[in-house]
Amino acid sequence: MSLFSSKPNSYLGIDIGGQSIKVVEIQKERGKAMLRTFGIADRPFSPKRLESEEDPVKLGQLIKDLCAKAKVSSDRVITALPTFDVFSSIINLPLMSEKDLPGAVSREAKKLIPLPLEEMSFHWKKLDVEVGATVGVVDSDDNGTNIKIAKKKQDFIKVLLTAAPASLVLRYVTIFKHAGLNLLNLEPEIFAMIRSLVGRDPALAMLVDLGAVNTTISLVEQGVPILNRGVDSGGKNVSRVIERVLGIESGQAEQFKKDFSEFVALYHKESSQLPKDVELSVAPIVNEIKYIFSLVANQAGEITLSGNASSRIERIVLTGGSATLAYLAPYLEKLFDTKVYVGDPWARVLYPEDLRFLLEEIGPQLSISIGLGMREITS
Repeated sequence: MSLFSSKPNSYLGIDIGGQSIKVVEIQKERGKAMLRTFGIADRPFSPKRLESEEDPVKLGQLIKDLCAKAKVSSDRVITALPTFDVFSSIINLPLMSEKDLPGAVSREAKKLIPLPLEEMSFHWKKLDVEVGATVGVVDSDDNGTNIKIAKKKQDFIKVLLTAAPASLVLRYVTIFKHAGLNLLNLEPEIFAMIRSLVGRDPALAMLVDLGAVNTTISLVEQGVPILNRGVDSGGKNVSRVIERVLGIESGQAEQFKKDFSEFVALYHKESSQLPKDVELSVAPIVNEIKYIFSLVANQAGEITLSGNASSRIERIVLTGGSATLAYLAPYLEKLFDTKVYVGDPWARVLYPEDLRFLLEEIGPQLSISIGLGMREITS
């Protein structure tokens, strides 16, 4: 039996992150998504922790306690699977009937997904785009002579595949069972971020999610993730630099990050750029962004939904706990000559005006949980 009496049209978006657990309750109000409550609970941090080794009973209890403190009114949950653990790919299939499409998708999935489909939780979605491509067709006369290659325009159906290990899905089901909550859906983190940060904007955008331990970089077009890359580097690396430079403890370093402008003003008075030590700590992330820019420059025609070879990344959107690190956005903007923004996940959500300052400050941490809570309301 659930601890909570479920409020009609109200859903919990719960994000189990590497450093903290975030819950946001979103309810439908006059056809729009509205914030009802939220909460954040820190998790004991261990860089060597494996998700599979954590006790689901303890995690469930932590989530239950957080929901009680946040005074949520719903027991209906949507949660996110880590991008690192989810396989995703966009495939092109010839035009065919809706009846034949599931079988064709399954056959293609077996070729692409590295594990047997029986061991995966597998889903697919037909995208609202059909693109034409010029293909070579072998043509000849009845005797097989005078062979020639004819060019023909052929239309394709684009399908988005996603798959996660069934064991991982079962683990999340177990966690929320111990939390006394009703798990309605699981989806990859990137879909929640797209929902809260960019919607169905047709422009090619890059989302950079700066987590505590890992950073996920995704290319998004027309509200669809077309490329996901991960880096084993995150906000904790920056914290360690601050600890070393200032000779302070871990907890104090996290506080300094929240007001990093003051830190830079004290130790780099003549510069409005990232301090060199911090620049080195984010270098793995910057290098991965460079790689993706290079990929788009050379292969935009192959990797974008539009198939336009001249497509370029229109903007970079930062999110996650370290997205507001002072000077990071202008540093990246200058480096890549591209507009860089700290994403605003509240842009599509109604909330009390007197909470604006607080919500803007913590918004980047809640991008995933906000997008999860919006799933059943805006879809």
